[in-house]
Amino acid sequence: MPSIDSSEELQESVCKIRELFVEDYEQNKELYFDGDVERIKEDDWYVQRFLLRNKRQIEPSLEMLKNCMRWRHELQIPVLKETDFPQEFYKIGGVFSYCKDRDGNGMIYMRIKLHRKIPELDLALKQFVIYTMNKVDVEVNGNGMAIVFDCKDAGVSNVDMDMLWFLISSMNKYYPKGLSYILVYELPWILNAVWKIAKSWIPEEQRKLIKFANKDDIENYVDKQNLPDFLGGVCDREYRVVPKGCPTAEEVAKNRGLTDKEIEKIRKIFESHLI
Repeated sequence: MPSIDSSEELQESVCKIRELFVEDYEQNKELYFDGDVERIKEDDWYVQRFLLRNKRQIEPSLEMLKNCMRWRHELQIPVLKETDFPQEFYKIGGVFSYCKDRDGNGMIYMRIKLHRKIPELDLALKQFVIYTMNKVDVEVNGNGMAIVFDCKDAGVSNVDMDMLWFLISSMNKYYPKGLSYILVYELPWILNAVWKIAKSWIPEEQRKLIKFANKDDIENYVDKQNLPDFLGGVCDREYRVVPKGCPTAEEVAKNRGLTDKEIEKIRKIFESHLI
């Protein structure tokens, strides 16, 4: 559970932010989800996260909170369901949550070699990534998650700078105090330039959260019993489970009004991943 600061000064700041946020909500209800607003009214720790990220300053904390809630509304995050995404997203196993690490952090794994940029499904994939992150953040009540970038066997064809920027900026702006660390596993030399760019996007004070690991020391972070098989673990928990009722990527593409040529392109990309 999060360590809620009950000091009088911080609680006064929480109350002030709530008051100001509700004023904005009353004037712009179409920009927010009611469920998010209720959480802000009731959950002290959720508001504290924004204050602590901004050194307890009310104005930047309030602005960050408003931007986060509007972003959540824009991407429809509170109402996304596991069945809103293509079966292939699950079958590939490129992004998924898994067993906790040695410190009890919620874990998210991203297998870079399985990624291909598909502009036609860009929004769906971004929503899927955020849906996964948000699910873990809720499960641990904002009290610690870690992201493992499995870079083993990844190459230039797997690089998607737009997605990487989206992920880093979303984590930084909208999940304050929620990230315990980022673990980069087996980074190949060919992606060093990409890493340098990504590092520049991360605020300097948060770069200490970035760790590197290989097959010899990955278990310093996650017990072998909780590691997925592709990282040398022996956990038998399935990470490619397809929720009942998920559409296919082709069905999603049709619903989004894509052409037959675009749909065929998507089908071929997923075929190479699902062999």
